Amino acid sequence: MSRVLTGKWQWNEKVLPWSEGIDRYEVWASHLSQFTSNGEQFHSIRFDWDWQTKRWVLKYKTKTGDFVTVSDTSAEDHATPSDSYRVIDFGDGCEVDDDADGAIVRDWFLPNITRDGTIAEKMEQIAENEQKVYQSGYDKALEKGGYNEGYEDGKQAEYDAFWDAVQESGKRTSYVYAFSRWGSEYIRPKYKVVLTAAGSQKHIFYLNKYIKKIEADYFDFSQLPRGTNDNQAFSLSFTDNSKLEEIEDIGLPISYSYELAFAWCTELTKIAKITVDANTILSNAFVNCFKLKDITFEGEIGNDINFKWSTKLTKASIESIINHLSSAVSGKTLTLSKTAVETAFEVYPADYDGDGKTDAWIGNGEEEWYELITPKSNWDIVVV
Repeated sequence: MSRVLTGKWQWNEKVLPWSEGIDRYEVWASHLSQFTSNGEQFHSIRFDWDWQTKRWVLKYKTKTGDFVTVSDTSAEDHATPSDSYRVIDFGDGCEVDDDADGAIVRDWFLPNITRDGTIAEKMEQIAENEQKVYQSGYDKALEKGGYNEGYEDGKQAEYDAFWDAVQESGKRTSYVYAFSRWGSEYIRPKYKVVLTAAGSQKHIFYLNKYIKKIEADYFDFSQLPRGTNDNQAFSLSFTDNSKLEEIEDIGLPISYSYELAFAWCTELTKIAKITVDANTILSNAFVNCFKLKDITFEGEIGNDINFKWSTKLTKASIESIINHLSSAVSGKTLTLSKTAVETAFEVYPADYDGDGKTDAWIGNGEEEWYELITPKSNWDIVVV
């Protein structure tokens, strides 16, 4: 069965790799009155790049009965065109083949669609880049007279071709979900990822199960604005990176929220630096960070913050946390691991009246501990 798409549709440029091996471009109607040839109403359409077949696959979803607009679904409202979106114009119609009649979601091959050139042109460029990899290696081998020289040159050419495609030859500005589920221990792009637009980092490493280290040579978030909502924050940006061990100083900036940002990073031992302000949300940022040792804060902590899972925090880390607690707030709680405090400062909480609260700190390091916490008497410092 053939169906025809007509009119203008809005293109969300962000790459959303919901499943490994597929780059997805979400598309919503800029006007919600599109119908298929048999009268079904479109809900949304999207393009998936299939790495196995090396082609773009068009998918669409229909909604029968009362039509639910995009703004009423769990997806963000993309109904209004803006600078961050392109518009696809099918004109009088683009016929596509439907291979799954009767299904809710249908897959199509889309032969030609404009986005910085046609898909055909894009595929031609990919083919040319692939040929350059082999040709470069071959030429190098002839020139140097050896296999290894050609291999290394070909490998570099392949690296360049790959990252030029992923990073739009260094012009890419949004990395939403970009490295979620990335299947490599290290992410070392050709072009340093320097982000400046609010929200361009959203969920950038979310649910990554492979990466071990995020390196400052390749990422710089220091120029990101604070943002005003969760869509512009670092919430969930590193969540459940189950093999991540270290985040170098990549300029983690003042953000609206770091809620759950590092949660379930069970192997994480070091966050070189994180900058906050008195309004940054931090309460669940470090859930199940069991191995966290080293963390350095800049700025002012003004909301509840919990490190009860982090039994290995060093003395320097605990000092950094407490020294950056705001003196201008009240009713806020810092929760630390009892094991971490006892190990770092050789002090122990004493509960003389049995009410479950700390009445005093005793031990070899009590003088040093009191010197640290006394200026923060406006905070409730709890150890568990």
